[in-house]
Amino acid sequence: MKKAGAVVCSFLLVLSFTGCAIRGNHVEVATAPVVLYAPSPQYPEAARMSGVSGEALLKVTVDSFGQTSAAAVSSETPSGQGFGKAALAAVREWVWEPGKLQGRPVNQGRQVRVRFSAYDREASPVPLIASKTAPQVPEEFAKSGEMAAVLVLAEVASDGKPYAVSVLKELPGPKGLAAAALDCVKQWRFYPGTTGAVTVLVPFGPKEATGSGQ
Repeated sequence: MKKAGAVVCSFLLVLSFTGCAIRGNHVEVATAPVVLYAPSPQYPEAARMSGVSGEALLKVTVDSFGQTSAAAVSSETPSGQGFGKAALAAVREWVWEPGKLQGRPVNQGRQVRVRFSAYDREASPVPLIASKTAPQVPEEFAKSGEMAAVLVLAEVASDGKPYAVSVLKELPGPKGLAAAALDCVKQWRFYPGTTGAVTVLVPFGPKEATGSGQ
């Protein structure tokens, strides 16, 4: 079971690789993705025990549904302490408000710096997902071959069960998937002991079949 440590892991978006489009005589620049849910990485045990602080710089791709679709470690300081691996595992679970170009969600690359401090004791960890099931995909949507996603806000109790679950947004727009997303997240479980609100992404696509689960 994962437990929230006393050390702090923080993140900083340091650079974006935005796209642009030329319309008429002006250039439209894509807006950058915004982090909605960013669980802190597990602090490498050896570094924690030794009181070693550090950071990792990652190159990530945020897709049009707000998922981290790709991530790689650009550098870690100091090396050999496991900061890159820990940051990579966490960032893959982050949920984003997608970047937009001409008002439409687009894939965008970013660099993210994740800092690990062995001395800051003011950490406020968010609940971490322990297990999740796939949504029940409506048959009509499954046949369409489309992809979509639903951002869901959930309050998590100390026993790891979500409650007060609500839809924040459907991406790219309403597809009649809200009810399926809510039913899905209500079955998810989080690691006990950490309470609070989390934003999670429920993806829907042609790979999922009606009645599927995991």
